[in-house]
Amino acid sequence: MRIREKLNQALLDFENINLGSEAARKALVERIVNIVKAEPVDPKYWDVNEAAQIAFKDSCTGEIIHPD
Repeated sequence: MRIREKLNQALLDFENINLGSEAARKALVERIVNIVKAEPVDPKYWDVNEAAQIAFKDSCTGEIIHPD
């Protein structure tokens, strides 16, 4: 599973939880930190330069679409 899918799943898992609660926010942040820590550290996996983002901009919505 790719990092964006993992992060999206974490957000979906917390969508019905009151993030006004400090405990809930800490749990979500901890989950995100663990997901990021588990990812490869090779810079090729983290290429987010502007030129790459512009190349994948949705023509209808203008939303940036990441290639992964």
